Amino acid sequence: MDSFIIVQILGVMTLIVFVVSLQQRKKETYLLLQTAGTLLYIVQYLLTSKFTGAILFAIVAIRGIVFYFYKKKGLKPSPVVLIIFLIVLSVSTFFSWQNILSIIPFIATAAKTWSTWQDDMKWVRKTSLLILTSDSNCNNRETSAFHSMQLLQQKSCRLWERANQISGQTHRLVYR
Repeated sequence: MDSFIIVQILGVMTLIVFVVSLQQRKKETYLLLQTAGTLLYIVQYLLTSKFTGAILFAIVAIRGIVFYFYKKKGLKPSPVVLIIFLIVLSVSTFFSWQNILSIIPFIATAAKTWSTWQDDMKWVRKTSLLILTSDSNCNNRETSAFHSMQLLQQKSCRLWERANQISGQTHRLVYR
C-alpha cells in the first residue's frame, strides 16, 4: 500500500480518536485516548520523515502516560512535573528551531500541557477548541493532520509577510 494512503488513513484514525477523547467525562479515559492518538501521530510523522514532529509527539505521549498514572492514583501532578514538561518542550523547540513559525507547535503543546495538568476537564476542552479553531479557520477540507499543520503554517506565513510589508512601509515613511 502506498505510504501516502497509509498516512491519510492514520490521519483519519487520529482525528476520530481525538474527537472521541474530548467527549469523555473521566480524565483517565481521556488521557488514554489522547495517548493512543498521539502514538498514531508519531507513526504518521515518522512515515512522512518529519522527525521533529515525531519527537514533539513522543514528549506528548510521555506526558499523557505520566498524567494518566497520577490520575489513576487519585493524585494531581505537582507543579514541578508541569515545569519539567514545559522545560523539555522548550529545549526540544530550541534544538529543532527552523524559523519563527517553529514557535506555533510549542505554544499549542505548552497550552495543552497546562490544561491537561488541570483537574477540570473544561480547561482541556477550551484549549482543544482553541487549537482546533485556529486550524479550521484555514478552510481545511482534508483530514490529514500533516496537511492541517501545513495550512496553519501557510496562514502564519501570510500574516508574517503582511506584517513585514507594513513594517517596510513604515520604514520607508520614516526615512524619506
